[in-house]
This record gives sequence, structure tokens and C-alpha cells, in this order.
Amino acid sequence: MSVFILIIVVVIINYYCFHVRKPDNKNQDTNTKKQPPPKKYQEVTTPTSKHARNDYFQKLGVEYEKKVGKKFEELGYYVVYNGLIKGLLDEGVDLIAIDFKRQDIHLIQCKNWKKMVMTHELLEKVYRKLSCFNFHPANYAADNLASYQQINNPYHSQVDITQIEPAKYTIRKSLYISYDRSVHMENGQYLTMMGVGIFKYKEMKIVTTNILEEFK
Repeated sequence: MSVFILIIVVVIINYYCFHVRKPDNKNQDTNTKKQPPPKKYQEVTTPTSKHARNDYFQKLGVEYEKKVGKKFEELGYYVVYNGLIKGLLDEGVDLIAIDFKRQDIHLIQCKNWKKMVMTHELLEKVYRKLSCFNFHPANYAADNLASYQQINNPYHSQVDITQIEPAKYTIRKSLYISYDRSVHMENGQYLTMMGVGIFKYKEMKIVTTNILEEFK
């Protein structure tokens, strides 16, 4: 009889260990699995992404400035890469192209745009910046300027513009935009068409071509 009772006790203990407590373990495992993993995406911050975008667009702008500047150099102009030299302190003038024979000075702003649109408000803003710019040749050392030239020309390394008298030169204002559809159609009433991809806004010339073939 005692043996029979002992067997029953053993069976009950085994049942309790393997069937009664086991569901609790399952519930514990289930609760553990439901806990979400730590959010790692918080390591990437918005300012870093913003700076990366700014660097990217700045690089595109510099490339276009060099392209326009090189085109002027090929036509015989001496080019001051004002935007590269002064950065954010360029006062809205990216390039200063000088023709010593004709005594012309071109103040140029460049926009490497593919999606943005040049509204009338922006046109007027560019025009005012170019109009208000005071070119002081004495502020540009010859050795500094030559290091920015885009074509290998011994003439450029010998030019000293510090003695130029801007008052004796004709000052011309130009805006170069890389995409021919960047000028909003609503600006038609303010623009005069001068050629394919070339317009005039007040006394400012606008060239809207990436290839820059229309160069007059």
C-alpha cells in the first residue's frame, strides 16, 4: 500500500513540474519576445544630414562656377573667382570677368539649378546684389588670383589687376543658370529675349543653358 502511495506522489510531482509550471515559462518567453529591440536609428541626427546636403549643393555650385569661368577664360577674359576666394562673403558675385582691351567688367552670379525656379522676386534680388557690388581691385593679390584659374595660360599668372580703375570700365551684370527651364514663365513680362536661352532683365543678362554655347 505504501509503495502505491509513493508512486502516486511521484506522478503528481512530475506532472506539476512538467505541466503546471511549464506554461509560466512559456508566458515569460512570450513576454520577452514581445519587447521591441532598442532603436538604433536615433544615432543619426538631423544636423549631420543637413550639413551633408549643404556640402553636396555647395559642391555643385562650385563646379558650375568653374565651368562658366573657364568659358570666359577661353574667350580671353581674365577671371576673378570671387565666390571661391571669399566664400559666403562674395556679396552675391561669383565671378568677375575682365576684358582689358574692351575695358569691360562682367559681374556674374551662377545658379546650378535643375529643380528650383527663378521667380521675379529672386531675379530682382540677384539684380540688386550685382548692382550694389563695389569692385575694389586693390583687394585682390595677383598670386592669389592665379591659383584659381581654370586653364593653363602664362598670361594669367602675370596679370596684376590691383591698378585697374573700374570707373573707366563698362560694368556688365550677368546671371548664368544651368537649366533652361529654371526661369518661371510668369517672368515673361519682365524679360526681353535676346537669343536661344538668353534673356535680359533690366540691365542684367540671363543665360539659361548648361552647355553655354550661346555666348555673345
